[in-house]
Amino acid sequence: MTALAVFSPDVERSRSSQGSGDSFQVFLRFRRHKVVTVVLNTEHAVDYFHDAPGKAHSRSSAVRIAEVENAGKGDEREKTPGADGGYLWRMETGGGSRRATAAFTCRAKWLR
Repeated sequence: MTALAVFSPDVERSRSSQGSGDSFQVFLRFRRHKVVTVVLNTEHAVDYFHDAPGKAHSRSSAVRIAEVENAGKGDEREKTPGADGGYLWRMETGGGSRRATAAFTCRAKWLR
């Protein structure tokens, strides 16, 4: 399952930039539209933990969040932290799975 499937339709792009063992760096580009449209480039440190046979969990923490100005246009640029709209300043996700039940849970918090 990709980040696009989990966070759809908010995620426009995703890629795993580097990793070793059970730790990865992941890039996600979010587009959220309510009253205004906000586009954010985010980078996350993701760790997977094998708790027992057939049981595992993961943790993801945003290590970089940048608001994108003029997204998709020729003059697109990331705003400087502190000079942006402050729409998202932290993102933590976690999930777990058990092979016996094929269950997966994921929780995400958008904090302002």
